[in-house]
Amino acid sequence: MSGYEVHSVHRDDDGALLGYVRPVADGLWEPQTVFGSPLAAARSEEEARDEVRRNGLEFLIGDWWFRAPEDGAWYRCVILEAELGRVRVHPRDHGYPGTAYALTIDRPVADLRKTPPSQGGDAMPGRADEDPTGARPLG
Repeated sequence: MSGYEVHSVHRDDDGALLGYVRPVADGLWEPQTVFGSPLAAARSEEEARDEVRRNGLEFLIGDWWFRAPEDGAWYRCVILEAELGRVRVHPRDHGYPGTAYALTIDRPVADLRKTPPSQGGDAMPGRADEDPTGARPLG
């Protein structure tokens, strides 16, 4: 287990990418979204794959919060597109100072969260200092 390795999880009927699992410790695997953020706590590989199958795409639906490059503040958004290490979002917060319809976030583990910042803590715990853009999908 060297570096940042991920293994893709696909839907059985049409082969759509649902997310990833990543080995994090001896016998433990972390279920992840299609852009590399944790879905749940680490567990066995099969349990992690089941979590991705059940919740990988559904987890992306609804409001998210992104850290704006302009001022470092958090703003509400929806995800338009997602891939490993990169997410395109549409700001939905009237207080957002930018004018772009969509923004690309190249460090989604650090700059994108599912829970509002006012709830405290990390929305997606763990690797804010790791940049998943160098991840190597392994299959």
